[in-house]
Amino acid sequence: MVSVQPGHIAVHILGTNHGLFRTYKGVNLPDTTQPGAWGSEVQLGTWCYSPYVISRIQDEYSCFLVSESHELCQSDFDQTTSVGMPAFRGLGGQLSSPPFACNRKASGTLHIFHVGMDKALYHKAWDGINYYPEGCWERLEGKFLDGGACAAVSCGDDEVDVFAIGATTGKLHHYHWKEGAGWKLEEDLPGYWWGDVAVVSPENGKINVFGVDDSSQIHRVVCSKENEKWKYEHERISGHYKTVSAITSAPNCVDIIALDYKCAPYHKRWEQDDESAWEHIDGALKERPWLVCARPNGVCLYSIAFNGTPCVKVRDPNSGGWAGWFFIAGTAIGSIA
Repeated sequence: MVSVQPGHIAVHILGTNHGLFRTYKGVNLPDTTQPGAWGSEVQLGTWCYSPYVISRIQDEYSCFLVSESHELCQSDFDQTTSVGMPAFRGLGGQLSSPPFACNRKASGTLHIFHVGMDKALYHKAWDGINYYPEGCWERLEGKFLDGGACAAVSCGDDEVDVFAIGATTGKLHHYHWKEGAGWKLEEDLPGYWWGDVAVVSPENGKINVFGVDDSSQIHRVVCSKENEKWKYEHERISGHYKTVSAITSAPNCVDIIALDYKCAPYHKRWEQDDESAWEHIDGALKERPWLVCARPNGVCLYSIAFNGTPCVKVRDPNSGGWAGWFFIAGTAIGSIA
């Protein structure tokens, strides 16, 4: 899911034919409005893994998919001019899982990452016109887990941070990029990590990192910079969960959704330094939830039910209550985006 302007949400899945399907909810409709019927983009190709979508600037977003030859491909949708999804262009690479990306604050530049078949981490940036580096990928040294075990975020206008779990160490490695200085490998984060890393930046210069360890506990590490040096505050969150997703829905406000081993979703929120208790949300979900904020303080939870049907649940930004589940007719392969 992606929101390119307040109230707008675009939703993407792969169908049982491994083609792309897309729908959206319009700007002037409440978040609890069920999106329209799926529009097929199967003429654009068939794909290996679930889509990844991210907005670079208002009214525009990019969709990334991995071809059957494991090459990363990109298509850019302009809300003001596009009718269907434009043709995808190949970016190269040999991917073993879906990519991940972040939008560098205030620059309108996407930083795109993937784990290759050799388990190394690869990066390139795109400013809407040019790619850097052009015609190839920048390789970050190391061997890393794939399939959700890496995440990226921007906590400053000229900065990008990547967190990736070592394939043999279980350590969460932290790479920091600054314009003009390039990449620097920072300290490993505390704890041992197993998968599904999620990162958000609730304010400039601060990052919240979440992930699950091998004992099914969620780690939270707050990263903040003091005199150009990173400080890490580490805690384990009560309970046992198999996956976690995170979003910033307002300044200094962080929401997470975790699935327990019965696939039941739970919600927790931090506002400034105030931490809420776990809130159980009814239902059972097959795939890791994808969270989107379409308006300040609002959270929309999208996932896949056990029958393969995409579903959505919306948190009211005023009351904090969750509306009932809405189902979007159709069957998805993999996760929703």
